[in-house]
Amino acid sequence: MVMDDHHIDQIVKSGDTEEWTIVNNDQQYHGLHIHQTPFLVTEINGVWQKADSLRDTFSVLPAADAGPGVLKVVIPFADPVIVGRFVYRCHAVDQEDKEMMGVAEVVA
Repeated sequence: MVMDDHHIDQIVKSGDTEEWTIVNNDQQYHGLHIHQTPFLVTEINGVWQKADSLRDTFSVLPAADAGPGVLKVVIPFADPVIVGRFVYRCHAVDQEDKEMMGVAEVVA
């Protein structure tokens, strides 16, 4: 869909922690990047990951014969400073420009 600055894709309550699943049906890597808050990678293509640190960007594997690339992340929306709207997107600028971006709103 075309990026709409007024459209909200995700509404999150401040203080909540959420698990998001990102699915990549494309045949190329896509770097997930979330503005304002880091995230913890917990699973890649169904394989649990021992988290070593919080991330602000992580590559989602491309789709293959076995199916799409799937990334699970845990996102702590705990910082009260991030109340408001911000984007999450593919970190590659040319892909971001191809509408691989969403808007999250953190509400008090």
